[in-house]
Amino acid sequence: MFLSPTRLFLGFLGIGLLSGFFLGNLSQAAAAERAESKSLQQNTLIVFVDDLTAEHQTVRGIWLAARVEGSGELSWMPIYPTPLEPHADEFSEAHTALILENFEFEDLSFLSPIHSQRVWWDEVLVADSIALVTLQNLAGLSPTATVETWLEPQRALHEQVQLLHSLCAAFPSAAKQATLDQALALMPAHIQSTQSPFELITRWDVWSQTGFGLSCTHPWAN
Repeated sequence: MFLSPTRLFLGFLGIGLLSGFFLGNLSQAAAAERAESKSLQQNTLIVFVDDLTAEHQTVRGIWLAARVEGSGELSWMPIYPTPLEPHADEFSEAHTALILENFEFEDLSFLSPIHSQRVWWDEVLVADSIALVTLQNLAGLSPTATVETWLEPQRALHEQVQLLHSLCAAFPSAAKQATLDQALALMPAHIQSTQSPFELITRWDVWSQTGFGLSCTHPWAN
């Protein structure tokens, strides 16, 4: 059986220390190990807005979905709104709405919640309200009215957790019945992604081979 990349790295690190090759370069070695760990995790930044066809988009939610390579488990972390903590974040209570003007992917890095939390991602998916309602219908769920995030952040956070949980639970059976064309038809008017349709189709094919196995966790809420 092949040794894991981490064990190989530690082995070479030990040899290097004995030979003096790595002396003075430990910081570079540690950085390489961190980069290796990072490469095994796939982060998807998911942004919910009101209407992608409008001139200005109001941000309703920002989430980071992390998945380890080869795993079907998604770990969801809320970026906006933020959970209520002892030292309240400005986005955990009522605040001014976050607005995007003429949406571009590059603009997301400048949004205050993303910038302040220093998150990193490999890809981005942006969906508006019409996309979410359509996806819920495809999953056999009943869409419900939601509150405005900037007015009631904690209630909005709860609603979004419930939505993600419901979509995740319904995905395996719904994906087998629905066609990918129905989801792709939402692009680019109501869903936009840094991944091309070809890349999404390839990923869908991989999921189909595993029976669309998917599970979702919310470690921040434990």
